[in-house]
Amino acid sequence: MLMDSFRQMDREDILVKKLRDHGAHGIIIGNSRVNDDLVKEISHYIPTVVFDKAYSLENVSCVLLDNIQGAYVATKHLLEVGCQRVIHLAGTPELSVSLDRKRGYETAMKEAGLQPLVYEVGYDKVSGYATMKKLLSSGKTVDGVFCMNDLVAIGALKAINEFKFKVPEEICVVGFDDTEICELVNPSLTTVHQPAEEMGKIAAKLLTNMINLGASTSRYVLSPYLVIRSSTAKGDA
Repeated sequence: MLMDSFRQMDREDILVKKLRDHGAHGIIIGNSRVNDDLVKEISHYIPTVVFDKAYSLENVSCVLLDNIQGAYVATKHLLEVGCQRVIHLAGTPELSVSLDRKRGYETAMKEAGLQPLVYEVGYDKVSGYATMKKLLSSGKTVDGVFCMNDLVAIGALKAINEFKFKVPEEICVVGFDDTEICELVNPSLTTVHQPAEEMGKIAAKLLTNMINLGASTSRYVLSPYLVIRSSTAKGDA
């Protein structure tokens, strides 16, 4: 049974309770803001696997991406190609993924002796576009943009193009997740690859073993890597 909350926290809690009440043998919670107390409650009765949020609970396994490292590598790349005014278009603080990506960005900036510049935008193209447009309209000097995800990055690219800045010659942009659309936009988007399919397979295997074999809980941490494309590859643009 597959359920989608469409990023609505109240709906997520309702769906998890519905799965519990319908006698689900196990639950996989993907990239969620489900209430921690609810996860603790259902894990007493149902084997549970959670993406991208660490728990130290009996009967809860976790499949994690090293989001801090991914954001750090992305920001370091922007600095290495010559950017000095790198901003971060961040997600909202209720998601641990957002906080980790912000932390990785801030660490890279501070190591370079630069002031972190964080703007909370959300997770979609519209918010990325609106925030980037507002910053450019205000005369903000920006030469690098690290975005919470690829959708935010695509929105930012649209605003940058409207203001006639050249990418990557004048402003470089990096996303996160490496979704299919990254190769379809112009210029193609440099991004951090998230091995979503591998994470899904691991989560399914963990849950199956917990249900069928009574396996103990596990925590897997996968490493992301940078995919360099035209939005930062100045020499190849």
